[in-house]
Amino acid sequence: MLEKIEGMIPPVITPLKEDESIDEEGLRIVVDFLVDHGVYGLFALGSASEFAYMDLLERIQIIKIIQDQLKSRVPLLMGVSDTSLKNSLKLIKEGLEIGVDGFVATVPQYFLLDNRQIKTYFTDIKKHCNDKPLFAYDVSEVVPTTAKLSPKLIIELLDNKIIHGMKYSGVLWEDYAKLVLEGVSDRDSIKFFAGSEIITRKIYEAGFQFDGGIYSGLNLFPRLYVDTFKAITLKDESLISKCLPLFLNSGGLIGAMGSAGTQSVMKETLKAIGLPISAKVRSPLPPLKKRVHKKINNLIEKLSKEGYLDKYE
Repeated sequence: MLEKIEGMIPPVITPLKEDESIDEEGLRIVVDFLVDHGVYGLFALGSASEFAYMDLLERIQIIKIIQDQLKSRVPLLMGVSDTSLKNSLKLIKEGLEIGVDGFVATVPQYFLLDNRQIKTYFTDIKKHCNDKPLFAYDVSEVVPTTAKLSPKLIIELLDNKIIHGMKYSGVLWEDYAKLVLEGVSDRDSIKFFAGSEIITRKIYEAGFQFDGGIYSGLNLFPRLYVDTFKAITLKDESLISKCLPLFLNSGGLIGAMGSAGTQSVMKETLKAIGLPISAKVRSPLPPLKKRVHKKINNLIEKLSKEGYLDKYE
C-alpha cells in the first residue's frame, strides 16, 4: 500500500451544522468533490478537520463516514494525534477495523517532550499499526505547544522503519526539509509530503524527488494542485510556469488568518464555489474576517480565468 500513497492528498475538512454537530451529508459531498477532481488519496483527522476540538466518538464517526463514501476509490490516511497515547491507540484500533490504509501522528501536544520520549512514542504507535504505514506529522511551526521533530530524529525514525514518511507543514528549507531529504539512507523507500506551498517550490527548485503534498488548499482547488504535482514530477516547464504561481497564491489565501483561521477560510471558499455546506467552525476557532472575503473573491476570479476553478454544481 505504501507505494500507492503519494501525490496530492487533501486533509479533509469537517463540515458542521449550526449546532456544531457533524454534517454527514456535507462531508459525503466533500469526499465526492475531491475524488471526482483527481486527488490521489484523503487524509482525515488532520488539523484542517478541527480534530483537536472533537471527542473520540466524533472522530471515529468522521472516519466511518469518509470510508463509507470513499468505497476504496483512493487510499485513506487517518490522523491519530492526541495528547493521550491511550486515545491514539484507541483510534488506531478503530481505524484497523474500519479499514484505513495508513496512520498519521504528531508529537503529543502540551508538554515539550525530548527526542528519547518522542522516539518511544512513535515506537509504541508503530507496534499497534499492524502492517499499515505510519507517517509522522510535524506541525510545530504552527502549533507552538508541540515539540519539534528534529531532522536528526526524523532521519533516525525513517532509517529504522519506525515511520514510513512524514508530512512537514513548516517553511524551513535549509534548516529542516533539505536536511531530511539529504539525510535518509534510502530516499526511495520513504515518502516526504510537503505541507506548505513554499516548501514545494523549494523541492522543485532544488530538483529533489517530489512524493506529493498534503495542503489545506487542496480542499478548494484540487485540479490545480494535482496539475502542479504532475507538472513537477514530469518536469513539464510549460505547465509549471502556469500552475506554480496560482498554487502559491492559493497558499497565501489559506494563511490569510493564521493557523487558527484556516478552517474558516476553507469553508467560506467552498461555499463561494457552490458546495452546500455551512461555514461553521468548532468553537473556539474564529469565523472569517470580513477583509478575507475580498481575497477569496479575487483568487476565485483569477482561477476562473485560468480554467482552474472547480465549481460545484
